[in-house]
Amino acid sequence: MSSPPVSSETKPRPSKALSTKSVVFSADSHVLEPGDLWTSHIDPAFRERAPHIEHSHTDADGRVSKGEFMVCEGIDPTPVALFAAADVEEPKLRAEMGKRGYDQLLSGGWDPEVRLKDQELDGVGAEIIYPSIGMPMYGCRRTGEQGRIHGL
Repeated sequence: MSSPPVSSETKPRPSKALSTKSVVFSADSHVLEPGDLWTSHIDPAFRERAPHIEHSHTDADGRVSKGEFMVCEGIDPTPVALFAAADVEEPKLRAEMGKRGYDQLLSGGWDPEVRLKDQELDGVGAEIIYPSIGMPMYGCRRTGEQGRIHGL
């Protein structure tokens, strides 16, 4: 047996308390900061020491890794793409993703206009946004110039 069609005449009326549209808030979103964020906005006196992107990294054993790495005093170089792959657990896939650069990542991570379109597609009305690349900087010991270099 099928239900009768619902029309505006037969549809139950919501109470006034429920008549407003619900808004979904994302409480744990992360921005992937633009690679030139610190070098473009820091006091020129500190620009050479500012957090920046390098396209390869040589580890302590002399192995060279290709990709885009955030390089910053007091923090081990980190592949930028790993910040965008935080939920990828499979080791081989995570390692492969770590070789990607900004050009292979979703630009909604750093472009506000694209981010708003992504939110709309996802049905998200507002976000609380946290840093990604910048987050490890909060764990660094900052004395004197170091805090100014990190912009903290």
